[in-house]
Amino acid sequence: MHLNLAGSPLIVLSTQIAARDLLSKRGALYSNRPHTIFASELATRGMHLVNRPFDDAYRLRKRLQAPLLNESASNRYRTIQDLESRKLPFDILEGYYRQGEKGQDIQYISRRATASVIYTILYCYRMKTDKDQHILNAQHVHESFTATASFSKYLGDIFPVLNALPRALAPWKIKGDSLYKMETDLHLANLEKGFTNPGWNFTKHIMRTNKESGGFSMGELAWDIGVVAHAAFDTLSIAVEWFILA
Repeated sequence: MHLNLAGSPLIVLSTQIAARDLLSKRGALYSNRPHTIFASELATRGMHLVNRPFDDAYRLRKRLQAPLLNESASNRYRTIQDLESRKLPFDILEGYYRQGEKGQDIQYISRRATASVIYTILYCYRMKTDKDQHILNAQHVHESFTATASFSKYLGDIFPVLNALPRALAPWKIKGDSLYKMETDLHLANLEKGFTNPGWNFTKHIMRTNKESGGFSMGELAWDIGVVAHAAFDTLSIAVEWFILA
């Protein structure tokens, strides 16, 4: 199916066969991401995996992550998932007894559960409450980015020639700098925590593998791992919320 969104073509793949044929078998031709000046260049500076072109650096990043994100590896995380799946209904019932008829926001409970699973795997850090400062910090960064990094929201995306202006005359550049620093600081702090925390975690494995291959800087690794952590505040938590509602 072909759609035209304000002049931007959009192809909808409605079958698994078509998606696999174009994005897997012929991924080198069709897997590039749309390039946006604000999100790709200013707010992430090419560090976010979603905004990277499908090039050799992208494929190397995927190879670093693949041994820890495939089906075989996911089976080793079941103990962590089992723990949080037991605490999730406990939190729901505890919230009901505490809030009564006023009700409760299931979003915060589901995000604590999904964030705790992912942060334990990535950084060996478990989040015990939805008021954990790591959740609040990560949620703030995630919401700030998703609220401001949409395409065509800034003049620099609509009229690329305007990006030649100095920062004093291009407020979207200043906003991009702020978002980039906020997210980089979060990812670097989490990387340090994962490296120093006791026990195995995703961060230590990636850093050891990268040291042997000498592929990426600490900043790049922090972003690559941090992008995986973002799933706790988006697709995964939404899936859990729908499961609870169902």
